[in-house]
Amino acid sequence: MEILWEPGPREHEQSLMARFDQRVRESGERVGAGYEGLWEWSTDHPDRFWPTLADFFEVRFASPWTRVLDGPMPATQWFPGATLNYAAYLLQGSRPGGLAIIFRNEEGLRITLTNEELREAVGALARDLEASGVG
Repeated sequence: MEILWEPGPREHEQSLMARFDQRVRESGERVGAGYEGLWEWSTDHPDRFWPTLADFFEVRFASPWTRVLDGPMPATQWFPGATLNYAAYLLQGSRPGGLAIIFRNEEGLRITLTNEELREAVGALARDLEASGVG
């Protein structure tokens, strides 16, 4: 398999993956070196990995979860009991003029959506859904 793109040292250091790795290590978790070590920890300790990841990304559950996992893979139920309000989550803490979504594909196409554009699109979708009898 041909590698299409690989981050350089600067991109790696500034990545969310590197920041998450640092957070995990600072929390006292015993994690092996590099991506492989983090991946191994995540698969060996999913009960610790998933809440740590949710906390890192500041996921705010609308209702709390009772357990991290319920049932064996691949039919595992994640965070049973929890609910999320995706629209509220995406729009929380948005800064005027700030970017809400940045998309980039392998060919270099880059598309951005500002917080205002996202809020407008969400509102339009909500109005369309309500007009269709949803919600």
